[in-house]
Amino acid sequence: LARVAEAVGPGAAEALPTVLRSVGAASPDWGALLRECGLVRVFAVAHFLGVAELLDAARSWAAGDSWRLQSELSELSPNTDHNALRMALRYGIDAKCASKLIHAAAAADAVGALRIIISEEDALGDV
Repeated sequence: LARVAEAVGPGAAEALPTVLRSVGAASPDWGALLRECGLVRVFAVAHFLGVAELLDAARSWAAGDSWRLQSELSELSPNTDHNALRMALRYGIDAKCASKLIHAAAAADAVGALRIIISEEDALGDV
């Protein structure tokens, strides 16, 4: 578990036990998990663990309300959620959304998130 925590960062690592319980449940309530632990943090953990069903649910949940990405990004800490946000950007958390992650961060005035997204896009090219 230490490797997972290191890869996803301290913010998402806090969500790890709850995500693991939900993944092991007979019929998980992904919406409740995303609300409780945070979209970006859960997405990062799900990606690292390879839980495709949860990744799809997170993308759908993010797209279900135009304010969700903005709200989630405004709650993130650049210090503890850097790795999770990088994973969310690289692996398309916004794939089903009308707005891209960078636009949601700008609309939310989430300066820390914007800095991470811009630096990641500079490194990756157009994402």
